[in-house]
Amino acid sequence: MITALLVDDEAAARSELRRLLATHGHVQIVAECASVAEARQALAQRTVDLVFLDIQMPSASGFELLPQVPAGVRIVFVTASDRFAVRAFEVNALDYLLKPVEPARLAAALARLGPTGVARRTLPLEIDDSAYVTLESGHLFLRVRDLLAIRAEGDYTRVATRDGRSHFVRQLLGTWEERLPPQHFLRVHRSALVNLRCVRRLEHRILGGSEVWLDHLADPVPVGRRQLTALKAALADACR
Repeated sequence: MITALLVDDEAAARSELRRLLATHGHVQIVAECASVAEARQALAQRTVDLVFLDIQMPSASGFELLPQVPAGVRIVFVTASDRFAVRAFEVNALDYLLKPVEPARLAAALARLGPTGVARRTLPLEIDDSAYVTLESGHLFLRVRDLLAIRAEGDYTRVATRDGRSHFVRQLLGTWEERLPPQHFLRVHRSALVNLRCVRRLEHRILGGSEVWLDHLADPVPVGRRQLTALKAALADACR
């Protein structure tokens, strides 16, 4: 049995989704919410397996709920949004339903979420995309162009963004390297990736070694000896 939470400000939309889900006996709706505030309260009071989350709501965007959705909870976005939002879901292998929801599309989403479902393959990210990440306590969309530096911390990564924040993300550095656009991001150390667009200067330390300073980042990022040549070449290309 999959327990589900419905979040949509339109009562008619919740009613229609409830009607469609009634044909799927393994899904039990345990609560319905008309706002992000109600959804936060519901998630604090009960444990669910799945959230059907509307994006466009008048009081607050559904995206604002993501940090409060526990890391193990699966999300199906329900949206009438534009193609840019839809691409964010597709490139991150997240499931979404376009309004009005079609029964066959809902069935396909539930099939993928089931224990025997096959996870969809994530696609390479582009500079204007958003990356969906899992934190210790919830989820978040991060704009690729706003990523400054990504550093390995065991099986996790510490991600610094333009707004001065630091996010502890459940994703390996190698996975970031595989998905981020190589013309914009470079591995400058065995434990660090940087956004080449944000590089302010490259310095060689008196006692040996090098480091790179980035816009909006207070501390430098170390540069490995093996990666130094590639970094210099990338910076030279960026200046042409």
